Amino acid sequence: MASQSADRSLVLSLLFTLSISVSAIGQASAPPASAGNTPTVFEQPALVSDYQSTITANELASHLYLLASDLFEGRETTTRGQKLAAHYLASQYRRMGLSPKGTAASEEDVLGAYLQPFPVFSQRLQKASLTATRAGNVLASSVFGKTEMDGNSYLAFGNMPEVSGSLVFGGYGISDKELAYDDYEAMQAAGLVYTDGWLMILRDEPLADAETSLLPTEDGKPSTWTQQPNLKFNAMFQRGLPKGILIVGDAGPAAEKSVKQAAKEQLAQLDGVGSLSLKASESSTQYPPFFVISSELADKMLESSGKSIEDLRAQIGESVAPVVFAVPDVVVSSTLSNGGDELGTENVLALVEGSDPVLKNEVVLISSHYDHIGLASGSKDGDTVNNGADDDGSGTVALLEIAEAFMRAKEDGHGPRRSILFVNFTGEEKGLLGSAYFADVEPT
Repeated sequence: MASQSADRSLVLSLLFTLSISVSAIGQASAPPASAGNTPTVFEQPALVSDYQSTITANELASHLYLLASDLFEGRETTTRGQKLAAHYLASQYRRMGLSPKGTAASEEDVLGAYLQPFPVFSQRLQKASLTATRAGNVLASSVFGKTEMDGNSYLAFGNMPEVSGSLVFGGYGISDKELAYDDYEAMQAAGLVYTDGWLMILRDEPLADAETSLLPTEDGKPSTWTQQPNLKFNAMFQRGLPKGILIVGDAGPAAEKSVKQAAKEQLAQLDGVGSLSLKASESSTQYPPFFVISSELADKMLESSGKSIEDLRAQIGESVAPVVFAVPDVVVSSTLSNGGDELGTENVLALVEGSDPVLKNEVVLISSHYDHIGLASGSKDGDTVNNGADDDGSGTVALLEIAEAFMRAKEDGHGPRRSILFVNFTGEEKGLLGSAYFADVEPT
């Protein structure tokens, strides 16, 4: 779970900043201000502290421990867990007394009045094909999908329907000044332009064994390049993305499973929501395909270089220096086939109406997103729920506490002059969909 003290500091700073820009919310012990005449924080700077003090670590935690619990199943957009979370937020706003500002009001569902439903369109992978050719001859091929899978590759990420280009071997894909090891500098020095095609890299880092790095780490153990694989993709993003990414997933002593086993686990996720967009004819943001491949498949792709994955690991391990090269005359191509459905999801909207008869028509919007990425196919400890506490969970419960503080101030006669609209967006993990719908399609 997120740090409670960090959450409280975040909320207090947000609340104080908002109070300065809007109006002071006063204190319960102070005489109530007349309607529309709440003093500003500059006029009575001490008044805000009483309402800030109502935001406590304990209250933040009480919301967060439920919202980010396994009961909400990771709050994947359009799923049961996300809809449970939407109704939980609506129930809290109703309890506090905020006005519903959704678009789904009905006599049968009083909480629905806080919801802004909208359609989204899923794109789920049906089949991913990967082929390497040289002079028109097929060197290697692999397929991954619901109806066909050979176990030599799987699509880990990406959605570009068709990609074709040359192949560069980029070592481990590491760029680290402190460790004096940089595959990208080596590629640049060799005149290799990997952004024109596919970049193949090895998993982890140069290792003597699963517990010992060959790089000069402080404790001799594997560095964050092994512990946090996303660092490699961040390094790519900073220098320019290739058309496609190949990572050899079973090379090295830290590899805990075969690519075939990992592919089976990945296959289980194909029945999930998949990528989403606001229009059926519009795919979500385009990302290059990222395949995890076996050493066997990689060796076939590298055949014209005269090198194998095991040889390259040994060469880099012996010299502890990058080995990078273009694979002569090889073209790698991938094709992704997708299918999908129209689904539904909901933003959550609640209003604290301003006290000034004129200024209440101006609205300050405070938002967070409450969706997360749902269920994983598996993990080391069997926990399959991506709980989303530290990311969107902490921001979401911060909104609840800020809203409650303003409502208490309003009830005491010190409400904000302008109206404040609290919006919890959904679909943000899927490409900022909820905020885009609210801003571009249906601003309430």
